[in-house]
Amino acid sequence: MSINNINRGMKMKIKLKIRQPGTGRARYNQTSFLLKHDKKSYRDIGDGWLNRYGELSIKSERSNYEYGAKDDDPVFASLNKTLDRMLFKVNRGRENHDQFMAMLTFKHEDGNTMIMISKDTGFTLNGRRMSKQVLLGTLSRIMYRSCFCDSGVILHKYIMSLLEVPPNVRYAIENKCPYYFYSEDGNPYRANKVEVRLTIKRISKTDCAMELSENIWCPIPIKSLDQFLNVYRNGKRQSKKWTDISPTNLWKELFGQGPSEGQRAMMIAWMLQNRTDKMVEDTAKGLMYEVARENDNVRTFTFQNEAYEDQKTVTRMGMLVSGTICDWVLLENTAAKTSPQRVSIYCFHEDSDNDKRSMMDVNAKQFMNGTLRGPICVNNSVGNVSLGDQFVSRIFTLMNDKLALAKVGTLRGYIPENAHTRPHRIDLKLFDSWEKEENKESNITPKPSHAGYAQ
Repeated sequence: MSINNINRGMKMKIKLKIRQPGTGRARYNQTSFLLKHDKKSYRDIGDGWLNRYGELSIKSERSNYEYGAKDDDPVFASLNKTLDRMLFKVNRGRENHDQFMAMLTFKHEDGNTMIMISKDTGFTLNGRRMSKQVLLGTLSRIMYRSCFCDSGVILHKYIMSLLEVPPNVRYAIENKCPYYFYSEDGNPYRANKVEVRLTIKRISKTDCAMELSENIWCPIPIKSLDQFLNVYRNGKRQSKKWTDISPTNLWKELFGQGPSEGQRAMMIAWMLQNRTDKMVEDTAKGLMYEVARENDNVRTFTFQNEAYEDQKTVTRMGMLVSGTICDWVLLENTAAKTSPQRVSIYCFHEDSDNDKRSMMDVNAKQFMNGTLRGPICVNNSVGNVSLGDQFVSRIFTLMNDKLALAKVGTLRGYIPENAHTRPHRIDLKLFDSWEKEENKESNITPKPSHAGYAQ
């Protein structure tokens, strides 16, 4: 159906396709809705033809997957850009409409769900004023939720919950609030950046509480917390009130008066104990041991390896997983902490000529009763992923390696040719013997506890 003769301001049928994460064949979740925009027509939103249902199909593709430019959540980052072009941009260009009003309607059997968006002196969603960034984040989550919701009542409740708690604040409640400050460490000429996570709890419809020191909570309005997170989570610096605020001034801002010397010392010491890198890594490593305890086909271990830069021997992490086709070995490598590939994947090939010595040589790719093929390139689709999370995500993928081979193309060239008829398995008796000797030489307690997990 041609879209040349359709006027602005009429209701348009939109089918929005949201690409799922992954590097394989493109797969999309989709939702349909009616859009009425007083400044846009079909031609201003998309081009081409309408489908047989009279809908204009729009795709939200994945965002940048470059190593140094990964988003925390690429699905929503990409969806934000798609909705920005659809609603706010003039003819999908770079300029924004000065004023407009739009109405989106989701139709369900138990009733319709409507969303009103307007821009005049500011932005509003269903009558609530908010920044453009918050509006796009909220709208993206509504769109994504509508892909899996067939009830107008449920979708309306979800929208109301998002309007009460913006996406930024919801993230902080679930994942703790990011914050950084500069610690002098006794040297007035050098300040070190310390990144921490502060616990957030919701205490009323309009307020949250932030834990500034151990068991010391202070109230903060949800709107102010959202502005705080725009600085320390999203890297925005428009807020002069919160940008680069010191712990002492943060205390003063929230409590109305500054801390005493004792309170300040305790606050700094407590924050140093809650450093982001230590907290995230310890929690994620604890998850590695929990996964191993709950799954008989998963093992964790440590091994000694030489660091290339100074030839010193360092202790690294490793995991084994027995898939449906063959066994896999995952080893911590020497990549930087910010790398999306801190874990190397190897496919185990059983060697019938092996003399059954319990040994491991990463450089020679020898492992127990066979050899290792790899490392295999498997990338993360999101940024800022801890070492433990990289291990666990790959373990769960390789548990069903038959499905993983269909989804992850880089794995296929490393499995044994006869793996489908004769699975290649690691001799666990040899592994247990090697692990016992390795731990004895390194003075490491087998199966250590991490992040509060008991031995």
